Amino acid sequence: MTFTPEQKKAIQETVTSSVKVSASLGVALEDVETFQKNLREFIHYNHRYFSGEMLFFVFDCSNSGASEITRIEASRSISKGNGMFRVNKDLGLINTETSPKTLSDFSLKLSSENKFGVMVSKGSYINEILGGMPINEFDAIDGHKNLPFKGTITPRSMDSFIQLLYDHKANRIDDEKGFSYWIDKAKRTLRSDTKYHTEWIFQRDLFWWLDNFLTDKADVIAEPSGLGQDKHDIRVITTDGRRFVIEIKWLGKNINGTTYGRDRINEGLEQLKIYLDKDSKFYCGYLVAYDGRSLDKHKSESKWDEDHRHDLCEQPEIIFLKSETPSKEAERLVREAKNDPAN
Repeated sequence: MTFTPEQKKAIQETVTSSVKVSASLGVALEDVETFQKNLREFIHYNHRYFSGEMLFFVFDCSNSGASEITRIEASRSISKGNGMFRVNKDLGLINTETSPKTLSDFSLKLSSENKFGVMVSKGSYINEILGGMPINEFDAIDGHKNLPFKGTITPRSMDSFIQLLYDHKANRIDDEKGFSYWIDKAKRTLRSDTKYHTEWIFQRDLFWWLDNFLTDKADVIAEPSGLGQDKHDIRVITTDGRRFVIEIKWLGKNINGTTYGRDRINEGLEQLKIYLDKDSKFYCGYLVAYDGRSLDKHKSESKWDEDHRHDLCEQPEIIFLKSETPSKEAERLVREAKNDPAN
């Protein structure tokens, strides 16, 4: 099978991801590369049959001897709602499982199992996920990245980080367009993951957004190590050498019964102060807090103490998480307007 220049570039990116998988999971590099090669070939020959489906593959290096999955077998399984395939390096089918509803759900599963997996959408578009974190994406047929927001989102520089943040909110967070974070909307209870917890749900998707829509990135790093930074930070290095640190927090309550209020904002600012004091190479710091509290608390209890904020840290961005549908929100606004003494 011959490859176009675009396909070769995509394959080179995949080689890089294979090294990450091998190092992270302690799996032989050759086994990871064999799995990726076999999956690309499966997609190459069968993509037209799955253009309207999502397929999920979980790489299981501990099993061997299963028969290689076929197109007919995959189609029958998908028709029964079992579109997740646990396979070995030779694409030998170990078992099938219920299809995750979204890429976010698939990522959470891979996170809880610390596995490497691939979601295939539109027949040939690959998203590679390692332990819950996105590490690569491309079209297996033409080699190009084909982002779902092409033509509707304006890529921006790090100097426009706040606009980037609210682009992300509008296109990914509002109404859970890009990923799910509520476990119970009515009670405003946030999801959590056994390995990375609630912060990670938001950090992972913001990382993806910056990696794809930041025009002057030299590197975007999630879960940086060193300087005491925790797994919920994102570090950005721009093409002109500037370094930014983004601290992610959440407010409200989650399924584990953990509750955070206004003090969490100050804690985030203190963490940023430590990072910025310890590393003079940082140009600027940002605190982003995703707020699952009630709207009243969001409006009245989102202030912070300036004493906690470093001179190089911008004002915190407290992003309210809506749980109402647009129609319910409209009804509430009408009720509030009627009860307003000024009207």
